Amino acid sequence: MKLTAGIPFGAETFHPLRLLAFAGLGGAFSWGWHSIHQHQQKVVEAEAEARYASDRAAAAEKLRETTSRLKQSEQYFPTLVNTANEGIWVVEADGTSSYVNERMIRILDQNSVLGRPAEGFVHPEDRSVFLHQLKALRQGGVARFEVRIPRSDGSVIWLQVSAAPRMDGANVDGTFAMCTDITSRKQMEGKLLQLNSNLEQRVAERSAELSRLNADLESFCHSISHELRGPIARLNAFSGLVKEAVAGGDTEELPYLSDRIEVASRRLRTVIDSLLLINRLSRAHLSREAIDLSELASQIVNELCTELPGREVLLRVTPALTAQADQGMLNICLRNLLHNAVKYSGTRQTVTIEVGWQESSGAYYVRDGGVGFDMEFCHRLFEPFSRLHHDSQFEGSGMGLTIVKRIIERHGGSIWAEGAPGEGATFFFTLGTGDFVEWFGPRGGGDGQPVSFAG
Repeated sequence: MKLTAGIPFGAETFHPLRLLAFAGLGGAFSWGWHSIHQHQQKVVEAEAEARYASDRAAAAEKLRETTSRLKQSEQYFPTLVNTANEGIWVVEADGTSSYVNERMIRILDQNSVLGRPAEGFVHPEDRSVFLHQLKALRQGGVARFEVRIPRSDGSVIWLQVSAAPRMDGANVDGTFAMCTDITSRKQMEGKLLQLNSNLEQRVAERSAELSRLNADLESFCHSISHELRGPIARLNAFSGLVKEAVAGGDTEELPYLSDRIEVASRRLRTVIDSLLLINRLSRAHLSREAIDLSELASQIVNELCTELPGREVLLRVTPALTAQADQGMLNICLRNLLHNAVKYSGTRQTVTIEVGWQESSGAYYVRDGGVGFDMEFCHRLFEPFSRLHHDSQFEGSGMGLTIVKRIIERHGGSIWAEGAPGEGATFFFTLGTGDFVEWFGPRGGGDGQPVSFAG
């Protein structure tokens, strides 16, 4: 309805026909609006259903993809854990084994593992450590430790165990452990420790040897100076007497003085020769070879008898006594010992010497029936220029046993002596790692039967 300008809005405006027209127009408008609203609602509902169907389809697709990946992961898991180089060991709260991978089965060297107590697979000496670590794990901590696992073939392997608790909510219901075989590393550590120990021992031995050598050098220098002073003093004195005798025209004393000068010169030469021999033996290359000690002893005694006419030597020697040593050095060593055995037998017409092997000490020995010595002074036997008997009784340089000791030490062996005054002496010696003794059956001088050598 159109309101016309200029027409008053009065009672006539609400004429019944006009009211009826207004009412019909309003009803038509209301019906149209309700239809539009219903249509819009259907459209919205259709769109919502379409979106819901789309979301359900997308969720279903995602679920299918997730399920597929989960199944794939489940298929990969056994392959992954069974091809791992580490052993996987799951232990329940009660201490029993509930899962092991193939690597762990090989480590434990057992066909039946599940359901058995885990500590039963551990070396008895390491079980206390293993149980202590399990206790710490049950309290929620983590652990890293090493234990030994005995195997059916008698061998033992070392394991490094890295373990963490398996949680069920706030509670620990088991232990998950990764186990690494560290046997090779332990063996290398053992070798390194042994090498370090050997190195420390060698350093200590070398230090002790150096200290001993320094002490020996100091003693040796003192002995040399003392030993050289005597002959030089005598040479000087007798030379002065020769001058005085010549100046005074007393020629009768000259032969005597000349003899004394000659004796002093020989003594000085002996000392110098001994020093040169010691130096040569210290620097000479040592070459071990198999030596028939019995044959060598017989040969040396025979030569000594030709140098000492009128003496008979009875030699008792173990047959085919064999040693690994340097031929030249052992000859010098044995010659000095046998020469001393003959020399210190005094004026006895028959000299008895025994050369053999002592099973209990693993040493060779040279025994004589000579004058012997007092064991109180045995430490002086091997000192340079040291003599337990006066020169008027037994001549010598005092270097023979020093040379023998040096030769024995060059072979890595040791030497010692036993004796008693008037009852003879026995010298024992070893020749280091090369010692060995063989008997090839009886031969001359064996079985206690002496071989006689006469000069």
